[in-house]
Amino acid sequence: MLSRASADKQDAAATKEPWAASVHKGYLYVHTRWMCSAPLHNILAAMRVCKQISAPRRVIDTMICAFAQHDEFTAMIKDAQTIAELRVLVGYLGEQQPAWWPSQFFSPTAAAFLGPVFARSTSLAQYQGVTAAAARKHEEHIGEGRTFHLFRLPEIFEQSAAGVFSDEAFESRVRSLVASRDQAVARLGELTGDSGNATEGPVVVGDLTDELSDALKSCAALYLDAFNKDIQCFPFLREAQ
Repeated sequence: MLSRASADKQDAAATKEPWAASVHKGYLYVHTRWMCSAPLHNILAAMRVCKQISAPRRVIDTMICAFAQHDEFTAMIKDAQTIAELRVLVGYLGEQQPAWWPSQFFSPTAAAFLGPVFARSTSLAQYQGVTAAAARKHEEHIGEGRTFHLFRLPEIFEQSAAGVFSDEAFESRVRSLVASRDQAVARLGELTGDSGNATEGPVVVGDLTDELSDALKSCAALYLDAFNKDIQCFPFLREAQ
């Protein structure tokens, strides 16, 4: 659990900047006018603290780099490729007729336009574009309260998912999956857990935790069933209390 504490005088004296973050003996320390600490395993809680106290980008980046050296962080980001792949698959399928969102980032026309502008990162540009379009549509139905969904996750998941596009083999494989609707649907089916029973509108999947694998399978199953039923279903996760 997060707790407030008075800033340690020695640490405060050693911190020249008004903001700093470090990880020491399994605890996150954010140094400002007051100091917050959180057990290392509760990374999402630590991210919430940074948001609550409006920590600048350099503090969050420092925290992520520090956590990256620990097994807990490695376990949490192992689903990064699955997040990215699901976003591409669902994003692509959501652009097909009847469309869920109005974007056309995976159309031949868009690829021809994006290619010259983003020569080395066309797939990443398509991914980011369709993620933004799908996120808006989800939030029209779900809202933007204490909830998350496939297309809007805590920053630590967002960074790790976008980072997988630096892997050329992954990028090439994902690009091949959106060559046709049938290929995309088939791959989406491989990423599901149990069969889903999608209904029109928002569907709660559970609470957001550091481990997303089961939730991602459940979301994939609901999206697949929705596409097969020709309905629009928007799975979401509640923010853990």
